[in-house]
Amino acid sequence: MPDYRVSTTSYTEDLSVKILRQLGITAKRNNIATPTAVDLITDINGVKIDVQYSQDFEKWRDLRFDHVSAYSKGEVNKEYSKIGIFKKFESNYGFKVDKVGKHYQNDYLDAIIVLFYNKKLEIKDATKDYNPDKVLLATKEKLLKYIDENLDECIKNTKLNDKSKLGDIHGSAFIPIKVSKFNKDKNCYFGTIEELKSKSEEIKAYLGCKKETYKTL
Repeated sequence: MPDYRVSTTSYTEDLSVKILRQLGITAKRNNIATPTAVDLITDINGVKIDVQYSQDFEKWRDLRFDHVSAYSKGEVNKEYSKIGIFKKFESNYGFKVDKVGKHYQNDYLDAIIVLFYNKKLEIKDATKDYNPDKVLLATKEKLLKYIDENLDECIKNTKLNDKSKLGDIHGSAFIPIKVSKFNKDKNCYFGTIEELKSKSEEIKAYLGCKKETYKTL
């Protein structure tokens, strides 16, 4: 029986704080007083980290990149946005981007941490740690660079969440990114918690949260 005292979102955010601590990174929840703020922030250099969790990773092997938070009806072959990825999205699918995803919002996040579970995450006891099978850490800079370098493929693979049947004129969209492809050329750090612990100093430098590292993300 699941423990309904805590939401999965809140639980994975708290768990991410514990995982980062094992990597020598001290962070805290940043969205308690202001729910719309980024999930976590580090003590050193104030690196803003968004938390995601993914289930059935064993089946899909994908990282979900939410690039469009809201779109509405537009015209095929017409561009409304000035940003490349959204111009292509609008032109190809005939929508108008009304709200961009959090990765494209100014000063919202610097990096992401994703907890991958091979099966469904069932929180039976909220006081216990249900550690993920794999963890991914990536900077926004590396994510956006990857998207730009694979833009046509990403637009082609875009998944739409059409809410019109629910009475909502807005939909949303995301890009499934194969982790095996993204995890090349040190685009990110990906592995078990134990594997990442052995690279903790590298990860701290990569994220920009070492004392001698100035925040340039």
